[in-house]
Amino acid sequence: MSDLSNHSDLTPLKAIDANLNRANEALRTLEDSLRYDNGRAALISEIKQFRHTLSTIFSGNDVLGPDDLLSARNVIADTGTTVTTEVEYYRTTRESILTANCKRLQQSLRSLEEFTKLFDTTLSKKIESLRYKSYRLEQKVHLQKSRLTILNEADLFLLVDTSDDLSLFEEKISTLLNVGIRLFQLRDKLANDQQLFKYGAVLREQTEAANALFIVNDRPDLARLLNADGVHLGQEDLTPLQARKLLLGDQLVGLSTHDQNQLKQSKTQQVDYLGIGPTFPSKTKSFDQFPGKSLLKKAFSETEKPLFAIGGITTDNLPELLKIGTTAGRLPKIALHQAIWKEKNYAQKGEQFLTIFSQWKEKHTFS
Repeated sequence: MSDLSNHSDLTPLKAIDANLNRANEALRTLEDSLRYDNGRAALISEIKQFRHTLSTIFSGNDVLGPDDLLSARNVIADTGTTVTTEVEYYRTTRESILTANCKRLQQSLRSLEEFTKLFDTTLSKKIESLRYKSYRLEQKVHLQKSRLTILNEADLFLLVDTSDDLSLFEEKISTLLNVGIRLFQLRDKLANDQQLFKYGAVLREQTEAANALFIVNDRPDLARLLNADGVHLGQEDLTPLQARKLLLGDQLVGLSTHDQNQLKQSKTQQVDYLGIGPTFPSKTKSFDQFPGKSLLKKAFSETEKPLFAIGGITTDNLPELLKIGTTAGRLPKIALHQAIWKEKNYAQKGEQFLTIFSQWKEKHTFS
C-alpha cells in the first residue's frame, strides 16, 4: 500500500474505487452481450484486452494501487447505492444494454481520469487514452454486424485472385468496397501458399476495416491463419464437419452444390450458405451435367440457407434468376468472378450488378 497520508479526504479514493468497478462491470456486460454473436470474436477480444489494460495500469501503479482502493471502500456509507432512477431498470432490447454500458464505461473513465489527477498525472493520462479508445469501441459495438448478418444482407459474392500485382489488387479491393460489395472470396488454384497468404492478409485488413466479409476458397487452414470470416468448400474438399475442426468457432462454412443429390446431402451438413451452379455456361469451369436454373428453383424449396447462384451470370441474365427468387419469396444471391474482377471497368460493372438488385427490391416486397 502506498503512503496516502496527505489525502485525509477519502472521497477521491472512494470515487476511483467505485468507478473502476463500474468500468469493469460495463466491459464485462458488453463482452457477455456479444459473446454468442457469430463473427464478434475479434471485438470480444478487444474488449477483454481493454479490461486487462485497465486492470494493469492500476495494479502496477506505485502511487495508487488496489490495496489503497480497498481500504477506502465503504459500501454501507455510500449514498450512491440507494439513489436510482427508473431508466436504470428500463431495457427493452439487447441493443439498449449495449448502449447503456458503452455510456457507463465512458462516464466511469471520465471520473477516473479526473480523480486520479489528485494522485498521479501519469496514471490519469493513461486513463484519458483509454477513454478515447472507448469512443471507438462504442462505434464498433454498434456498427459492426455479425458475420451471418452481413452474409444475409449481401447480394453479391465476388471471387478474386492474385493475378494482379499486390498494389493493384489492393486498389481494386478498396474501390469495390467503396462501390458497396461486402463479400469477397480469395480463390486462386494456381497461387502457392505464400502468395495466397500475402494477398489474403491484405484482403483481411481491408475487409475488416470496412466491416465486410473475407472468405478463403478450399483452405480452412489458411482461413484460420488469416483470421478470415470463413471458408468455401467444394465437393472434393474437406467435409464441412472436418473443416470446422480446423476453424475457429464463429467462422462461416459455405459449400458448392451441383446437383439435387448434393443439395439433399447439404441439409445434414454444418454449412452456413450454399453455392448453386453453374447456373449458366461458365468460362472458368466445365461440368458433365449442367444443372442450370432448375437446381436453383429446387434449392429454394429445400433450404432456408442463403443461396448463391454461380456460373455465367451477367447483367443481362440476372433478371431471370431474380424472377425465380421472386416466385419463391426471397431473392437469390450471386457469385461472380470474370464479370467484375477481370473487367477493365470493374467498378462500373460492380455498380451495375448492385443496381439491378436494388431496383428489383424497390419493385417487389420480400419478407
